[in-house]
Amino acid sequence: MMGIFYLHANMFGQLEARLKNGRTILEKIITYFPLRFYLLAFLVFSVIANTLLLRQLHAEPSAFNDMLTALIKLVRTVVVPLLVIGAASVAVPYLLFWWAYRSRKLHVTLESPGLQPEGLKQELRLSISPLWQPFFGQVYFRLLYDKGQKRSPKFSLVRRENAIGFAGKKQEGWYRWPLPGIRDYDIDSMIVYMEDFFHFFKLAMPIKVNQSFFTRPSGIAFNPPDISPSKTEREDIRIKEWRRVQGEMINYKHFDSNDDVRRIVWKIYARNRELVVRTPEVLNPFASHVSIFVSFFDGLDAHISHAIRHSCLDYYKAACWSLYRQLQNQGLKANFITDQPVPAQVPGTEGLHVEYALAVSNWQNQTRPEEFVVMKDASLVCISSLTDLKDVLILTDLATTSLTIAFVPLSNATPFPTGWNRLKWLFVETEKDPNHKESLLWFVSPIRKIMIENEKKIQEMLETSGTKFFRFEDIPV
Repeated sequence: MMGIFYLHANMFGQLEARLKNGRTILEKIITYFPLRFYLLAFLVFSVIANTLLLRQLHAEPSAFNDMLTALIKLVRTVVVPLLVIGAASVAVPYLLFWWAYRSRKLHVTLESPGLQPEGLKQELRLSISPLWQPFFGQVYFRLLYDKGQKRSPKFSLVRRENAIGFAGKKQEGWYRWPLPGIRDYDIDSMIVYMEDFFHFFKLAMPIKVNQSFFTRPSGIAFNPPDISPSKTEREDIRIKEWRRVQGEMINYKHFDSNDDVRRIVWKIYARNRELVVRTPEVLNPFASHVSIFVSFFDGLDAHISHAIRHSCLDYYKAACWSLYRQLQNQGLKANFITDQPVPAQVPGTEGLHVEYALAVSNWQNQTRPEEFVVMKDASLVCISSLTDLKDVLILTDLATTSLTIAFVPLSNATPFPTGWNRLKWLFVETEKDPNHKESLLWFVSPIRKIMIENEKKIQEMLETSGTKFFRFEDIPV
């Protein structure tokens, strides 16, 4: 059954690739075509209106014919120069911009501030000069990434500093980009559009831009687990510290001649007439160090699904980030480790490095959880619904008393509504997220059924193993 499914999936993938190539070619033609749809519609309606007006002329000469003919000539006399002026207002700054780019006098700066708002909206600051804005026209931009295969929406800068109307030669401002997922983005080039005041003519020019950034995961509200630290920064440092404990005769011993009388617990003596002292507990001065191991292993080979690669992956990243933030809020020092190498990043805060590690992580089927998790140091191991049952069994067998397994069910990433809400979700809510366009196929796909069955088996295995585990469930807000 699975073989037939994967065969159909590969055939569908080949058809999807061909359609995607055809769509890419069509997008390039539309991008660099100099005439906009508004001009074509204007010309068509103008021809129709001219034909209808000419039919109103009488067969015999009359004053009405003279007035209508003069009116048609007046419209042509006004409209044609306006079209010429509109085309010239775009062509002149475009040629100047092309000359600056060819002569390497063009300066482009595209930056993403280090501190970004949470969520899938990346703030980009753009500065480009020299760039003259068309007379009463507009300048738009579009960013291309993933080797030119994907593109951003066409946008204009929110704020243009150092530009005085159409006379300014420097365009500078910022743009909030609604990005499709939590990942690392490499911008290859940028397309600059110039349009006239009627939006009839459009000239586009691609320019090279090398810029990379990553989107930050958003937090998810959940009921936090009880995680106890098990790792220290220096294992050779120990201190003796007195702890106040609750209970009868716990961490106490009878008084000996070598004990300090100041350590006698007089409350117990008054009650039982026994001299006892509190025993020192060997503590680690750095016993607030937690190691989090996050596994992106896909034991079901389910990442061929669009929903697994996007919605489920983003949900898993957001869940792991929420666990990390919760441990930090508890005052614990968290050491975050993933199962795949993280490229070098610019210096920043520890939280920034964790966000970057999550952004560049993807589903993989090379490194199993037990191959990178250090059991003696691990306090928390994050697994998903794609984890193989054999790996879950190995983790539970090797788990220590201080280890907690965080199980993130991916079925919560795209919950399936019931009843009347299903119709609302089908016709209204699917438009809110571009990744939900394939949600209907996802809810009837065999991969989703296999994943849900695997979730149930993982849950049963964790419950019967006796290992401390935590099922991540987000709280609706």
